[in-house]
Amino acid sequence: MNGFIQLPWLTLLVLAPLGGALACMAWGRRAAVIAAMTEIAIALRLSLGQKPAVEAWIRFESWPWIKTYGARFSLGMDGLALLLIWLTVILMAVALGISWPRYRQGGYYALLLTSCSGTLGVFLARDLLLFYLCWEIMLLPLVLCIALWGEARRVEAGLKLLLFTLTGSLLMLFAFLTLYILHGRTTGDYTFAMQAILATPVAPELVPWLFGCLMVAFLIKVPAIPLQGWLPDAYQQAPLAVALLLAGALAKTGIFGLIRIVLPLFPDCWVGFAPFLAGIGLAGTIYGAWLAFVQDDLKRLIAYMSVAHLGFVLLGIAAGNELALQGSLLQLFSHGITISALFVLVAFVERRTTVRQLPELGASGPGLPVLAPCFCCFPWLRSGCRVSTFSSGKFSF
Repeated sequence: MNGFIQLPWLTLLVLAPLGGALACMAWGRRAAVIAAMTEIAIALRLSLGQKPAVEAWIRFESWPWIKTYGARFSLGMDGLALLLIWLTVILMAVALGISWPRYRQGGYYALLLTSCSGTLGVFLARDLLLFYLCWEIMLLPLVLCIALWGEARRVEAGLKLLLFTLTGSLLMLFAFLTLYILHGRTTGDYTFAMQAILATPVAPELVPWLFGCLMVAFLIKVPAIPLQGWLPDAYQQAPLAVALLLAGALAKTGIFGLIRIVLPLFPDCWVGFAPFLAGIGLAGTIYGAWLAFVQDDLKRLIAYMSVAHLGFVLLGIAAGNELALQGSLLQLFSHGITISALFVLVAFVERRTTVRQLPELGASGPGLPVLAPCFCCFPWLRSGCRVSTFSSGKFSF
């Protein structure tokens, strides 16, 4: 038993989807099922017997990587990371499942698995260079999926997604390299280790610029007002599995970056910016809900619903107290499950009726006796989770 405990489970968790992607290129889509089952087994092994807590690391692994620049392949898992890992693994399995009847190309499944590997790396990385690399690996495969397998305006939607997120990525890279240089000049030790970088004193004149760069980079991914311009077209033109991953998993990486990097690195700036962040969250909630009411396309409607519900998460984070943070984390998880369930329902409806435009689906409820009520149940369940969480305060990570 001890031999199994010593296995590098976190490294296997991140690299297993990449192995599955290579297998998909060689043996086709059947390898994706093996990769998904492997991920679920590893995630189950990591979570058995654990009592997650945000303050304590459940597991930590570190391997030599790029010694010249002080970068290591460092992975760490706490309660927050474990929660989002389970969400990502579940959604990956669902995305592969709803893609199975329609897509037979091994390259499609290879891209989905590669993006999954990058997403898991973002949640586990304890090295800023590794974090940035996984951030890019997470995005680019889905852009290719949209451009190659999307709908009529897929190239335009993929390009818009690429430009928005590339802007955020460049700002993030600028901030990380600046922190790397500052830490090296201050201590003489050039390293990308996240724990060391977070403890580095930053000159007061640089703090607003670095804080702004990282906030924009992560808020683009959420997405938050007014940086959500890529979202409606990307969700509408993307294959349903890609839209599911964008809404259910990738949007969570933006919130995760705010909590894991920005908050501990710039606590004073965070306190000063918190009212504006709350305003952004409130504006996103109203804006997303308002536009969701006037959409004819089911996928665009769900896209704006996602903006509205993630606004509640930003409000909770901006509140700055433990109860609000716990409520935000539960809302983050429940949003990932329910928004993905809605995309699955859209896939079923489109398969049954060949359309997803609301005017054309009018009076189709009697013909869809099971699917139609489900569209009411999932948003109701999410609202119930949100209210009970903020009122009880008994849920913790």
